[in-house]
Amino acid sequence: QKRLAEDRRETEEKQRQFRGGVDDLQAQIAVKVTEVDKGLKQYELVKRLAEAVSWEEMSPSLDKALKHFFRSDGWALYLTDEAGVLQVIQRRGVTPDPRDEDLAKKDPFLHTFVAPAGIDEGRSVWALAIPLWRLHERIGLLLMRITDLAADQQPALLAEAGTFAVQLIF
Repeated sequence: QKRLAEDRRETEEKQRQFRGGVDDLQAQIAVKVTEVDKGLKQYELVKRLAEAVSWEEMSPSLDKALKHFFRSDGWALYLTDEAGVLQVIQRRGVTPDPRDEDLAKKDPFLHTFVAPAGIDEGRSVWALAIPLWRLHERIGLLLMRITDLAADQQPALLAEAGTFAVQLIF
Protein backbone atom coordinates (compact mmCIF):
# COMPACT_ATOMS: atom_id res chain seq x y z
CA GLN A 1 0.00 0.00 0.00
CA LYS A 2 2.92 2.33 0.80
CA ARG A 3 4.45 1.52 -2.55
CA LEU A 4 1.12 2.12 -4.37
CA ALA A 5 0.60 5.42 -2.55
CA GLU A 6 4.14 6.52 -3.43
CA ASP A 7 3.70 5.48 -7.07
CA ARG A 8 0.38 7.36 -7.18
CA ARG A 9 2.04 10.53 -5.81
CA GLU A 10 4.88 10.25 -8.34
CA THR A 11 2.37 9.73 -11.16
CA GLU A 12 0.29 12.72 -10.06
CA GLU A 13 3.44 14.89 -9.85
CA LYS A 14 4.50 13.82 -13.35
CA GLN A 15 0.98 14.58 -14.62
CA ARG A 16 1.16 18.07 -13.04
CA GLN A 17 4.54 18.66 -14.66
CA PHE A 18 3.20 17.42 -17.98
CA ARG A 19 0.12 19.67 -17.71
CA GLY A 20 2.39 22.61 -16.87
CA GLY A 21 4.49 21.89 -19.97
CA VAL A 22 1.38 21.64 -22.14
CA ASP A 23 0.06 24.92 -20.71
CA ASP A 24 3.40 26.62 -21.45
CA LEU A 25 3.33 25.32 -25.02
CA GLN A 26 -0.24 26.51 -25.47
CA ALA A 27 0.73 29.98 -24.25
CA GLN A 28 3.69 30.07 -26.66
CA ILE A 29 1.46 28.98 -29.53
CA ALA A 30 -1.06 31.70 -28.66
CA VAL A 31 1.72 34.32 -28.76
CA LYS A 32 2.92 33.04 -32.16
CA VAL A 33 -0.65 33.03 -33.52
CA THR A 34 -1.01 36.67 -32.42
CA GLU A 35 2.29 37.58 -34.10
CA VAL A 36 1.28 35.85 -37.34
CA ASP A 37 -2.12 37.55 -37.21
CA LYS A 38 -0.48 40.96 -36.83
CA GLY A 39 1.86 40.22 -39.72
CA LEU A 40 -1.02 39.20 -41.96
CA LYS A 41 -3.04 42.27 -40.98
CA GLN A 42 -0.04 44.52 -41.71
CA TYR A 43 0.36 42.86 -45.11
CA GLU A 44 -3.35 43.34 -45.78
CA LEU A 45 -3.06 47.02 -44.82
CA VAL A 46 -0.06 47.60 -47.08
CA LYS A 47 -1.86 45.90 -49.95
CA ARG A 48 -4.95 48.11 -49.49
CA LEU A 49 -2.85 51.26 -49.15
CA ALA A 50 -0.90 50.40 -52.29
CA GLU A 51 -4.19 50.02 -54.20
CA ALA A 52 -5.54 53.39 -53.03
CA VAL A 53 -5.23 56.23 -55.52
CA SER A 54 -6.13 59.01 -53.10
CA TRP A 55 -5.80 59.81 -49.40
CA GLU A 56 -9.58 59.64 -49.08
CA GLU A 57 -9.57 56.03 -50.33
CA MET A 58 -6.70 55.15 -48.01
CA SER A 59 -8.24 56.71 -44.89
CA PRO A 60 -10.73 53.93 -43.89
CA SER A 61 -8.04 51.24 -44.14
CA LEU A 62 -5.56 53.31 -42.16
CA ASP A 63 -8.18 54.12 -39.53
CA LYS A 64 -9.04 50.44 -39.10
CA ALA A 65 -5.36 49.44 -38.88
CA LEU A 66 -4.52 52.09 -36.29
CA LYS A 67 -7.43 51.01 -34.11
CA HIS A 68 -6.39 47.38 -34.41
CA PHE A 69 -2.63 47.70 -33.90
CA PHE A 70 -2.45 50.64 -31.50
CA ARG A 71 -5.95 50.97 -29.99
CA SER A 72 -5.89 54.51 -31.33
CA ASP A 73 -9.02 56.58 -31.05
CA GLY A 74 -7.72 59.56 -33.01
CA TRP A 75 -4.98 60.16 -35.55
CA ALA A 76 -3.55 62.70 -37.95
CA LEU A 77 -1.36 62.07 -40.97
CA TYR A 78 1.00 64.85 -42.02
CA LEU A 79 3.09 64.91 -45.19
CA THR A 80 6.00 67.20 -45.95
CA ASP A 81 5.39 69.76 -48.70
CA GLU A 82 7.98 71.08 -51.18
CA ALA A 83 9.21 73.60 -48.59
CA GLY A 84 9.75 70.86 -45.99
CA VAL A 85 6.77 71.91 -43.86
CA LEU A 86 4.37 69.29 -42.49
CA GLN A 87 0.82 69.66 -43.82
CA VAL A 88 -2.13 67.71 -42.43
CA ILE A 89 -3.55 65.30 -45.03
CA GLN A 90 -6.12 63.40 -42.97
CA ARG A 91 -7.33 63.70 -39.37
CA ARG A 92 -9.71 61.55 -37.34
CA GLY A 93 -10.66 62.49 -33.79
CA VAL A 94 -8.66 64.51 -31.27
CA THR A 95 -4.89 64.52 -31.79
CA PRO A 96 -2.02 66.79 -30.84
CA ASP A 97 -0.32 69.06 -33.33
CA PRO A 98 3.31 68.31 -34.24
CA ARG A 99 5.78 69.86 -31.81
CA ASP A 100 8.79 71.74 -33.19
CA GLU A 101 11.18 69.97 -30.81
CA ASP A 102 10.13 66.58 -32.24
CA LEU A 103 10.52 67.29 -35.95
CA ALA A 104 14.09 65.95 -36.20
CA LYS A 105 13.27 62.63 -34.49
CA LYS A 106 13.48 59.57 -36.70
CA ASP A 107 12.20 56.84 -34.38
CA PRO A 108 8.69 56.45 -32.96
CA PHE A 109 8.20 58.16 -29.61
CA LEU A 110 5.56 58.79 -26.97
CA HIS A 111 4.54 62.00 -25.26
CA THR A 112 1.52 63.35 -23.47
CA PHE A 113 -0.74 66.23 -24.44
CA VAL A 114 -3.77 67.91 -22.96
CA ALA A 115 -6.89 66.93 -24.88
CA PRO A 116 -8.59 70.10 -26.15
CA ALA A 117 -11.99 68.41 -26.64
CA GLY A 118 -13.89 65.18 -26.23
CA ILE A 119 -14.44 63.04 -23.16
CA ASP A 120 -10.87 63.67 -21.96
CA GLU A 121 -11.05 67.44 -22.43
CA GLY A 122 -8.49 69.14 -20.20
CA ARG A 123 -6.82 65.85 -19.19
CA SER A 124 -3.34 64.69 -20.10
CA VAL A 125 -3.44 61.75 -22.54
CA TRP A 126 -0.85 59.72 -24.47
CA ALA A 127 0.19 60.40 -28.03
CA LEU A 128 2.26 58.10 -30.21
CA ALA A 129 4.26 59.79 -32.95
CA ILE A 130 5.59 57.82 -35.90
CA PRO A 131 8.03 59.90 -37.96
CA LEU A 132 8.08 58.85 -41.61
CA TRP A 133 11.54 59.11 -43.15
CA ARG A 134 12.91 57.87 -46.47
CA LEU A 135 16.69 57.73 -46.12
CA HIS A 136 17.60 61.21 -44.82
CA GLU A 137 14.41 62.95 -45.94
CA ARG A 138 11.39 63.45 -43.69
CA ILE A 139 8.31 62.64 -45.73
CA GLY A 140 5.70 62.81 -42.99
CA LEU A 141 4.49 62.18 -39.49
CA LEU A 142 1.67 60.06 -38.11
CA LEU A 143 0.32 61.19 -34.73
CA MET A 144 -2.09 59.04 -32.74
CA ARG A 145 -3.97 59.40 -29.49
CA ILE A 146 -3.41 56.21 -27.48
CA THR A 147 -5.67 54.96 -24.72
CA ASP A 148 -4.70 53.06 -21.59
CA LEU A 149 -0.93 52.80 -21.95
CA ALA A 150 0.88 51.10 -19.07
CA ALA A 151 4.62 51.71 -18.60
CA ASP A 152 5.49 48.06 -19.25
CA GLN A 153 3.69 48.19 -22.64
CA GLN A 154 5.70 51.13 -23.98
CA PRO A 155 8.75 49.26 -25.38
CA ALA A 156 6.60 46.76 -27.30
CA LEU A 157 4.37 49.56 -28.61
CA LEU A 158 7.37 51.55 -29.84
CA ALA A 159 8.87 48.46 -31.51
CA GLU A 160 5.58 47.74 -33.27
CA ALA A 161 5.34 51.39 -34.31
CA GLY A 162 8.79 51.13 -35.92
CA THR A 163 7.70 48.10 -37.94
CA PHE A 164 4.47 49.85 -38.86
CA ALA A 165 6.41 52.93 -40.06
CA VAL A 166 8.42 50.80 -42.47
CA GLN A 167 5.21 49.30 -43.87
CA LEU A 168 3.51 52.71 -44.13
CA ILE A 169 6.49 54.29 -45.91
CA PHE A 170 6.49 51.40 -48.37
